[in-house]
Amino acid sequence: MRPLHDSDCSSPATDDQGEVSPVFVRDGGRRATAARIMTVFPRWFVMWGVYSREFWAFPCFGAPPGTVLHALEADHLAGMIHLEQRATADGSR
Repeated sequence: MRPLHDSDCSSPATDDQGEVSPVFVRDGGRRATAARIMTVFPRWFVMWGVYSREFWAFPCFGAPPGTVLHALEADHLAGMIHLEQRATADGSR
């Protein structure tokens, strides 16, 4: 199998017989960043989208249906705090 380089992420890796092989894309530690965000915000499921190259955050609490946040940078997910606080405040009424 030929090695995968950052420059050829658009083409699939193939083995010696020309068969397409699973590809593990380098993400620059973004999956680990998503995991760290989940330790700080345990009421959210956070993942790095390899195809979209964005962070995606899904609430695991009583947020309005269809609530999903996404951002190019992890720092831009600050809306998680506001949504969680608002849902908590609405639930206490």
